[in-house]
Amino acid sequence: MEVREPAVSGTFYPGDERELKSIIHDCFMHPVGPGKIPPTDTDQKIYGVICPHAGFVYSGPIACHSFYSISSSTSKLAIITGPNHYGIGQNVASMIDARWKTPLGLAEVDSESALELRNDLDVLELDSFSHSKEHSIEVQIPMLQETF
Repeated sequence: MEVREPAVSGTFYPGDERELKSIIHDCFMHPVGPGKIPPTDTDQKIYGVICPHAGFVYSGPIACHSFYSISSSTSKLAIITGPNHYGIGQNVASMIDARWKTPLGLAEVDSESALELRNDLDVLELDSFSHSKEHSIEVQIPMLQETF
């Protein structure tokens, strides 16, 4: 199974696990953030959120509003989309048989769901190279790991 190594760990977010957990907590508690830690005891249906994808120092507290809103969701699948800032690889791409590595551990790509999306979307290519340097999805994963 392929492991997508972090491209922006240590710059867009801390590369140390403890420091990363601490900054995520601080982003949730920040005055422009939700101001509280996400609940996990309700049963909401959330179908999507829009979330900024800059470095945590710039957009972390605002991003936490999105993660706070989905924290009560019963869904076990998150489909993360993001722009291809660098034009590397395909314009619209997903990965299969892969994991994203962060300081909080590995996050597995749901290959079955990625293949279903590929079958439904003619523009979607299976191309892990497209994600090799892209930060827009990578910065979402530690927030998801810590929230769930």
